[in-house]
Amino acid sequence: TDMHVPTFSVDVKCKGVAEAGVVPTAVPCFKSNEPFKLKNCKPMECTSPRASMEDGYIVYEASRRMEKFDVKASCAKGYKGTAIVAMCTEPGEPFLLSGCGAKRCVAPEAKALKYYKLEVLSRELPSFNVGASCAEGASGVPQVTPCRKDGGTFSVSGCEPDACRSFPVHDFKSGYVVFEESLLLEDFNVSAKCAPGFKGKAVVETCTEKDVPYTLTGCVPTSCTLPSAEAAYDYDYVPQSLFKPSFSVLVKCKSGKGQGLATECAADGEPFTLSGCEPIPCLSSTTADDTGYVVNEDSLNPKEFKVTASCQEGYMGTAKASVCPKGGYDYTLSGCAPKKCTTPSAKSL
Repeated sequence: TDMHVPTFSVDVKCKGVAEAGVVPTAVPCFKSNEPFKLKNCKPMECTSPRASMEDGYIVYEASRRMEKFDVKASCAKGYKGTAIVAMCTEPGEPFLLSGCGAKRCVAPEAKALKYYKLEVLSRELPSFNVGASCAEGASGVPQVTPCRKDGGTFSVSGCEPDACRSFPVHDFKSGYVVFEESLLLEDFNVSAKCAPGFKGKAVVETCTEKDVPYTLTGCVPTSCTLPSAEAAYDYDYVPQSLFKPSFSVLVKCKSGKGQGLATECAADGEPFTLSGCEPIPCLSSTTADDTGYVVNEDSLNPKEFKVTASCQEGYMGTAKASVCPKGGYDYTLSGCAPKKCTTPSAKSL
């Protein structure tokens, strides 16, 4: 090394990296006692590591030069911790980043995953990748939603267990009273009984595929029978339904008096009853005046028959009026007979 300008000679070697294609050189000073200069060496600085949001860091590089190193960092979204930046120990090497770790989701409990099949590729929030499909016995459009904070549980939705549809029971006229505990195919539990007005034993059968109603059988309507001809004598009626759940009979009074009513039977197989009409009246005796009777008709109703009679002049006996056998027939008169004269005796002649 020679520091004199005429013979200046200083060997130079870069501590770091030399400029490409050139040799590190010392340039002599122009004035005495001034420092000489160095050139062709790159500044001593660190290089940048691969630091993206996917790596968990957001980096702010003010200066990578080792003599005034100024690099800051923070944890990227989806990462937790405190970012630490360490200067490289040798020029040309990357500075070091540490302190940030990925936030992670936790899988739901087994109960919540009963109807799902999962394909877990990553539970880390920055790269969250969990696929789902519906398990056997379930259907729908599965969806996976990541957690919102570190240690939270990701959620699954969209898959529902296969189930039967309810039997279309709208009222008791359908014949069944149904108790639905579970419509799921895997745990079907439905019971039933016959509704009022029906008889039999209710039988419930599960559906064979999803979204199809289960079946109900075994209950049939109880029904009434027709009243006897005698009980219906005073009525005109038209049965519309003899089944008790939908019992309906149109009724008219033959006598034209009253309001006819049909009442359903109390038990299966019994006749319904008719009421409300006044009976067909008895007919007046057309021969009363010819047979020696004086008649007073207060009521020709066979059920409340009230007719009084006496013998006409020239007749003797005790008159009696008897109710007709049924409405529309003559009542009968009896008890009076004509008085009869006898031939005078010979002495009177």
